[in-house]
Amino acid sequence: MLARFLRAPFVATLLIWLGIAVGFGVLRQKIYFQTPMLEYADAAVNALQIENAKHGRELYGNYSRFHIHHPGPVFFYLYAGGEILFHDWLHLAPAPGNAHLFTGLLVQALFFALALTTLARSLPRMFLPLILLAAAFYFRSVDGAFTSIWPPHVLLMPFLCFLAASVSFATGRASILPLVVLCGGLLVHGHVAQPLFVGGLGAIALVLHVGQAQGSLRWSAWRAALLSARRPAIWSAALGALFL
Repeated sequence: MLARFLRAPFVATLLIWLGIAVGFGVLRQKIYFQTPMLEYADAAVNALQIENAKHGRELYGNYSRFHIHHPGPVFFYLYAGGEILFHDWLHLAPAPGNAHLFTGLLVQALFFALALTTLARSLPRMFLPLILLAAAFYFRSVDGAFTSIWPPHVLLMPFLCFLAASVSFATGRASILPLVVLCGGLLVHGHVAQPLFVGGLGAIALVLHVGQAQGSLRWSAWRAALLSARRPAIWSAALGALFL
């Protein structure tokens, strides 16, 4: 049963994602679904940008104390989508702020699940149940890793997933490239310092991938690697264009 579970990464990802979302949703139901959340301080400033994103008008990331905006608004658009779904349409969240918090939980849980199932495909079968058990004990005391929507915090799980996907891509798995680009785009949008990590680690993963897949780093090897992974490359280019 465990082997079959690991051979179906989509099912494993879905079950882990739903398990985290339902677990925190039940434990924090008053915060997400009962007591209206009224934003203040930084959260209120972000809520104004989420409102702009809700109408398709936001082009900037969150404001920094260094008097700049971070590169992009992708997280604001995610929260705006959650507000439309959970507050405006389903009426599960009593206020827009509650919908933002619940959307943040879903985003963090999804990238955590993707990171684990990505790593599990290349590691011994017992990795996934053991790491889930360890995570259950660890995150009991640091649940903010999933529930906080403070902008520096929300980069945690996308960064973990970016590392996992980059390692998988570096070992020769071309189909994982769109996930690398997706996570990298979120990170770059989220903080002005992230291009240093995404660009550096992504370049290393690309070089290792070509060397692993083609046994050479000559131009012919790069061209062969690109042609052999045309579909992931096209999806990745489309994602990159969207983030730009």
